[in-house]
Order: sequence, then structure tokens, then C-alpha cells
Amino acid sequence: YDPTTFYARLNRELVSLAKRAAKRAVRACCRLNVASDIDHPDSVAENHPAITFYDYTASVEKATRYGRGELPRNYHVSYSVKESTTFADALALHRLGVNLVTVFDSHYFGPLHRFGILPARVIYRSRTTGETFETETVDGDIHDIRTPEHDGRGVTVALRAKGSESLRKRAALLGFIRHHELGSQWFVDEHRRE
Repeated sequence: YDPTTFYARLNRELVSLAKRAAKRAVRACCRLNVASDIDHPDSVAENHPAITFYDYTASVEKATRYGRGELPRNYHVSYSVKESTTFADALALHRLGVNLVTVFDSHYFGPLHRFGILPARVIYRSRTTGETFETETVDGDIHDIRTPEHDGRGVTVALRAKGSESLRKRAALLGFIRHHELGSQWFVDEHRRE
């Protein structure tokens, strides 16, 4: 609500983060949007080249700009596939090397370290033409850092659906959560895909 104050404070916090990381000889990472999808000015990442920025976005435009190399080099974007995502948009982003984040109905119970199996590959299919494309998957629940060094490029970041049972059922009915046949099979303490 107050961009001037917000960006001044963000800048101070990013300077501090970069200093702490340099002191410990570790890489500083920042996810600018956690519960939002704000298109922050490019200057935020450009002014802090020692920090790796990453985000999920539901904006095809923002993901396209990332895929074309039009965002700062230290800012990485993964596209969140939703029920309104068109096949043409998903294919275009995939061809640009943008990672597609897709949620599956595979079981998840973090407190007991119980995880449902995720698919090893995902086939995206056009409902109108039948055209398809296929990607490998990476398990997006192992960590939250969505960068090419961790995930690669042009893959599907597979996530397990979280939240209450009623929210998951509603999201599945709307088409946001995709079904995976083996998702009801549990495994403990290891992240496996089949």
C-alpha cells in the first residue's frame, strides 16, 4: 500500500541478507512473492546481483519474459499451471525453457514424513487438437528453491496437494489439481517418483 516505504525497507533487508551470506560464504536467495504475484520492478534484482531471486507466477506474460531472457539474470520464474492455463500457453512456455509447476493429488503428510508418489513424466494434451508434449518432473516438495541449478529447465515441478480435504477436493473438481494413479501409494523418508 506504500511502495516507497516498502521498497526502501526491502532494499535495506536485501543489503543485510547479502552481507550475512557473504560473511558465511553461502549463496543468498530471496523469493519475493510467497502469498502474492506482484510484478516487482526489475531494479530490485538488478540492484542486488549477489542474491538469487526466484518466484512462482500465474502470469503467462511474466513467465514469457523470463523465458525470453528479458528479466534480470539473477531472477528466475516458474509458471504455476492452473485450471485456466491453455495448452498453447503451456507449450509456448515449455519451448522457452520455463518450468511448469503442476499440483497432483499425491498424498502428503509432512509431520510423519509420509509422501505419495509423484509421476516421473507428465504429458500435457490439448483438449481440442489432441496435440501433446511431455516433460520430466522434479519433486517440488524436496525444497522450495526454484532455480535452473536446482530444477533444470523445461521440466515440470510436481507438487503434492496440501490443505484440508475439502479444499483439495474442490481444487481437483476445478481442474487445478491433477490426478496421479500412484499418488495414493505412500513412502516414508525418501522422495521417489514413478
